[in-house]
Amino acid sequence: MQKTGVVFITTGGAAREFFARQVEAGSYRFLDKFPTTVLDERALTEQYEGCAIKQSKSLKTRLHSLSPYDYTLYLDIDVKVTRPLGEELLTPLERGYDFCLAYAKEYCYGDEATPQTGALLFRKCVENEQMFIEWHTEWAKRRGLDEPVLQQVIARKPRKIAWWNHKVHSRESSALFYHRQGAIRTGQV
Repeated sequence: MQKTGVVFITTGGAAREFFARQVEAGSYRFLDKFPTTVLDERALTEQYEGCAIKQSKSLKTRLHSLSPYDYTLYLDIDVKVTRPLGEELLTPLERGYDFCLAYAKEYCYGDEATPQTGALLFRKCVENEQMFIEWHTEWAKRRGLDEPVLQQVIARKPRKIAWWNHKVHSRESSALFYHRQGAIRTGQV
């Protein structure tokens, strides 16, 4: 197993085409020092007939078991990396955190701020394995949005989680991980 790598998920033809355009446009050029794995619907044991979004969320909620890396940076394919990533990316994990994600008011479902799962950083460990199993199990019951389910899983049991602020992951173009939600639907790279 390699120590650190990046994982993307592309389910369905439109997502694969969008990802290819992102690569061609240089959206991920700052990731070149890290090995990269792209997962698609062939990694699924169950199929969600004609629903690439559900396939993608099913894979995302099982990243812990699907990632070939000890330390995984997962990015949605509509996330643009705006500057070089160095070893400081791993600082939260080196400081003893098991998991890192964004939690910002701009990502709200109802009145409550919700974790944003477009960029995740995690280590392989028993605690995370259990969290991902719970996340997938709860998500599979509902088959809706993955973020509110993850929030409930996190709330049930204290975990060693570091939270990125809007300077690391947000809809702001100056963020390290600039999340252009809806870009896949509009085709904008």
